[in-house]
Amino acid sequence: MASPLEKPINPYGSVDKLTQLGLDPIAKAVEFIEQLELDIACMMFNPDGSPRNYSQVAYAQLMATKAKAINDLLRYGYSRVSEVQQVEVKEIPQLRIITTEDESFRPLENDDA
Repeated sequence: MASPLEKPINPYGSVDKLTQLGLDPIAKAVEFIEQLELDIACMMFNPDGSPRNYSQVAYAQLMATKAKAINDLLRYGYSRVSEVQQVEVKEIPQLRIITTEDESFRPLENDDA
């Protein structure tokens, strides 16, 4: 059985920590995607702009990596931030189950014992 939370949940804690470290994950992801686009262009064309032979396997891998990076960026940038509220429980209610085969047995109403 899960116990009540001891301290409030801070859904923005990771954002605060990244801000303290000076790291912007969205900017880093954009830089990574731009670098992938540059790598793909360098693989497909010579420095003078003429087409070159390249590995289709390497191209497919770079495109898959780029697609994953874009999906991760969208998920990070637009994901819902959970706003969980802490419920403070002072006393856990008691549940009593009385089993009997006696059909005439009637439980007492509002019995706090």
